[in-house]
Amino acid sequence: FKIAYAPPSDLGVNLNFGAFSGAFLSVERYLTIFRFAKNQILEYGSLILPLIPLMLIYAIIVGIMIPKNQKIPVMSLALRITLLSGIYFLVYLFTPKDLVWHLSTSMERLVTQIFPSFILLFFLVVSGPSRGENN
Repeated sequence: FKIAYAPPSDLGVNLNFGAFSGAFLSVERYLTIFRFAKNQILEYGSLILPLIPLMLIYAIIVGIMIPKNQKIPVMSLALRITLLSGIYFLVYLFTPKDLVWHLSTSMERLVTQIFPSFILLFFLVVSGPSRGENN
């Protein structure tokens, strides 16, 4: 259906080997993407205290433990998040659009789409707070 009726994507027009190799070898593009991603992730949610550092502090305090029966689901979720993030990275790396414009108009939305899965992964891996008594 999409092949027959949908117009071509604006990301795939006018692509050639020179454009791919130029983008692939451009260290500046990598740094720009990583800077935008770092800022977007660290400032996610516009909270007074950044969420990611708070989550790291919590993980340090309570510890990390993956129950044996959850190792495969945890690894699967981590792999999916990593692959999806990697695909987004490649789209940004090879975009024919202005990179800064593309990042500034879409990175927040993509982080918002991935973040719930990351929170699920975080709480699957982080131990719960100890209660001091066994129930």
